[in-house]
Amino acid sequence: MTLTYDELVRRNEAVRLTNNTLSLVRGERISQDAQWGVLDHPDGTGPAFAAMLKDWREYVDMAATYGMLTWRDILVEELFEVLCEQDPERLGTELVQLAGVAVAWREHLHRRGAAPVVAAA
Repeated sequence: MTLTYDELVRRNEAVRLTNNTLSLVRGERISQDAQWGVLDHPDGTGPAFAAMLKDWREYVDMAATYGMLTWRDILVEELFEVLCEQDPERLGTELVQLAGVAVAWREHLHRRGAAPVVAAA
């Protein structure tokens, strides 16, 4: 597959933006550990959140149907998926998906000019 110059520039910008956002997240994690130390809390997840996930998914489907889906809607759905999961391996996968949506939302803020690419602290 041969990329045009414009396609290559777009891909490079996307990688740069993702790397910048992940660098900011890494900086935040360093700050959290410096402030609070390494924390070991219980997961607090389980089936108690299943009804909320079901209701939220119905809301998200309706919002999508009417062209009103927002980043908030997607992030909250991912959060409810995290909250429902008890299996540690699947919980880890869901947490990565939640983080991925948060990063995508941050990148979108940049693309619309609301969150400039900045150097990590």
